[in-house]
Amino acid sequence: MKKIDIEDIKKLREMTGAGLMEVKKALEHTEGNFEQAIKWLRESGLIKAAKKSNRIASEGAIFILNFKNKLLILELNSETDFVAENNLFLSFGNKLAKYLIDANLSSDKLNEFKEKNFDGEKIKDQIANFTAKLGEKIDLRRFNLFDVNNYQFATYLHVNKKIGVIVIAKNIEQNLLKDIAMQIAAMNPEYLSIDDISIEKQQEEYQIAKNELKDVLKSKPDNIKDKIIKGRVNKILSESVLEEQSFVKDNSKKIKQLLAKDAKIISFIRYEVGEGIEKKIENFKEEVMKQIKK
Repeated sequence: MKKIDIEDIKKLREMTGAGLMEVKKALEHTEGNFEQAIKWLRESGLIKAAKKSNRIASEGAIFILNFKNKLLILELNSETDFVAENNLFLSFGNKLAKYLIDANLSSDKLNEFKEKNFDGEKIKDQIANFTAKLGEKIDLRRFNLFDVNNYQFATYLHVNKKIGVIVIAKNIEQNLLKDIAMQIAAMNPEYLSIDDISIEKQQEEYQIAKNELKDVLKSKPDNIKDKIIKGRVNKILSESVLEEQSFVKDNSKKIKQLLAKDAKIISFIRYEVGEGIEKKIENFKEEVMKQIKK
């Protein structure tokens, strides 16, 4: 049996990122055969990764990449901020972003993407191996890909990589477009324009407002009641509409009033790490607003 020395252990550890005892055990198990030791570690790692599959990965980072006239935003999750700030995690996220642009898939094809081979290995296996390597569940949660050929765009990635925004437009001055991206990050609009709100949503808000205002409306004529309810509904809905929001740098103007006649915001998307997953709540709006004021 080949004697396992410290240099062999160090070399395999650098190659795999596995723990000291795991590397030593792998070399002993395979009698010093590096190729077999790596295979053994990977197989063991996949077992460890499977055990972590039911954990909640609600931390992580947002990645934005502009390449080949494509603009990509993705969310890669981890269990803790400690891992999310690790250079290995950040490098892995950037690598997945490049793979996604090359794959050129729509956002509903995430599972299809995970089955694809890049650099000789399926994406889902790369994620599983990375889970084992970092000791936490790693999950590629979502992505969106835009073709920005012949369009303007601006992006915003918050300093902690917890919020990312892409806004696509035409004929908007670039500095204003950047400000709008920061507006989206801070104010989190749900819709681009009033026309994007469904009739069902408007009716739902009407009934809610009607119930909330029932004491106020008791003594009002029917035609006034309807105006009061619609006024409340319009106020609530406009707060979730980008074009109707007050501009954060000048509250006297709405976003739509900043746009020239031929200017148009075509679409936008905002990602926030872990939104929709039970997690620690942080005041990202406050952080972004501070940055805007600087």
